[in-house]
Amino acid sequence: MKLLFIANTSYNLYNFRLPLLKALIEKGYEITLVAPKDEYTPLLEKNFELKIIQNLDRKGLNPVKEISLLKEFLTILKNSNPDLVINLTIKPNIWGNIAAQILKIPSIGIITGLGSVFTNPKFPIYQLVKTLYKFSLKHPKKVIFQNQEDAELFLREKIVEPSKVKVIPGSGVDLNYFRPVEKKNKNSHKFIFGYAGRLLWDKGLKELVEAIKLLRAENLNFEVHLLGKPDKGNPKSVDMKTLQQWEEKGFITYQGFSKDVRPFLDSIDCFIYPTFYREGIPRAILEAMAMKKPIITTKVPGCRELVIDDRNGFLVEPKNPKELAEAMKKMLNLPKQKVSSMGEFSYQLVKEKYSTDVVIPQYVEVIEEVLRGK
Repeated sequence: MKLLFIANTSYNLYNFRLPLLKALIEKGYEITLVAPKDEYTPLLEKNFELKIIQNLDRKGLNPVKEISLLKEFLTILKNSNPDLVINLTIKPNIWGNIAAQILKIPSIGIITGLGSVFTNPKFPIYQLVKTLYKFSLKHPKKVIFQNQEDAELFLREKIVEPSKVKVIPGSGVDLNYFRPVEKKNKNSHKFIFGYAGRLLWDKGLKELVEAIKLLRAENLNFEVHLLGKPDKGNPKSVDMKTLQQWEEKGFITYQGFSKDVRPFLDSIDCFIYPTFYREGIPRAILEAMAMKKPIITTKVPGCRELVIDDRNGFLVEPKNPKELAEAMKKMLNLPKQKVSSMGEFSYQLVKEKYSTDVVIPQYVEVIEEVLRGK
């Protein structure tokens, strides 16, 4: 049987869905991928049939371009003739599901987080996106959410039927790949906080810098390292000039972008993720937890599920630099043994609930259930 996955970037498919794709291939399924071209496209093309989308604008809502995207999806689906379409991220979940409905091809929607649109119902775009979701999610046989709160919001707003809802916690972390490296006297002189991810204002980077300023006034001995790159074309991206200014003022150490986050995670003492974006289950946090790091993050859906306060880190209110600074100071003042035990607790949480061994079979089960009922 042929499965077709649609995502808004090749990066997304390569970094978040590779374990699932490999598991499905091992079970004998034929896989076709659909995504725009980016630096991860050649990596996917080595092992998969990949069809490039030309008209997917991740942030825009130009009606002409959106209609062109729907037409493009219709052409790809018609030519590929898959047994099942699996849509990831907002635009594929809207237009990919509509295209599948027109062509009468079964589909699954995977909601990987609600982003900035659903942070405030008063946003003008909120009602539009809600209406589009409500229409497009009539077709999928199943709609998978990464956390219970996102599922409950869609149920409360009557965007999706209760019988279709399934919650699977994240996309899975490979604990054979993300393995902590034990080193003696690591970071013995200075405590290092680290953030890795997209460099967006919605991820709380302004609030992080404000918190750093508060702590600098107390002459505390620490550093904050950032790994990632600006999200080109995203109006909410932090620009390079701002990053350089922060670094010049001694607020952060910017380490650029790396396809392999493991050396970065190994070099830090605590992972910090001050987002106010509605996450699904952030892979960035899970990867840090797999590397036995304590976590400081915010009480937003998708993040608060991952931290048990004072067991593997601290939770703070979003958009609150003062509370963030207090949590960072609290972490700085902990005995090394306590920091280490927090990291160990992070690892155990991932192992029990969020590893690929636990998560991937749940996705396979849903896919096969839908195929059986085709």
